[in-house]
Amino acid sequence: MCCRSGALPPKFVESCSIRNDSDGDVQVRVTYFKHPGEEETGSPHQHEVSLSTGQTHRAEGRIVKCGGCEFNSKIVSIEATLGDGRKMELHEPFDGVHVIEPDWLFTIDNQGIRSVSSNT
Repeated sequence: MCCRSGALPPKFVESCSIRNDSDGDVQVRVTYFKHPGEEETGSPHQHEVSLSTGQTHRAEGRIVKCGGCEFNSKIVSIEATLGDGRKMELHEPFDGVHVIEPDWLFTIDNQGIRSVSSNT
């Protein structure tokens, strides 16, 4: 039996869009969970991008191979460095995520990183 009665469904983000609503450029790092025993596939567990003000970037999902199976890795953190050097971080569990989300929106402004929604 693979599931026990009353078990909560998994809730995590597989891929995301990140929008820069701050006053300047930002450096963004998306970190995916690195599974123990995963096979080397050349798919890094971190994704980095520079975003100009108003720009949106989609961080694709990360496929993991482990023991002959393939599955999606979850995003565990979003980090941003603003143009003035201030650093911000947001770690899972992300606000508003109640199921496995194939695409989620995060926004970065001058005060922080926000977990927004897949419907926004």
